[in-house]
Amino acid sequence: MAHGEEGDAVMVIHESQFLPGTMMFVCTLGMFLEREPPAALALTEHWRVVEFE
Repeated sequence: MAHGEEGDAVMVIHESQFLPGTMMFVCTLGMFLEREPPAALALTEHWRVVEFE
């Protein structure tokens, strides 16, 4: 499964220890299988994390 492919399940979302509340790292199953580093996401007033199940 390629990075960003539709249906690529998110495995884990990490919050930055050094920049809590402002930086997240996302790893999908495809990224894990291809041994790619997690994608960094900067959180701003327009980009925020919401809880989901």
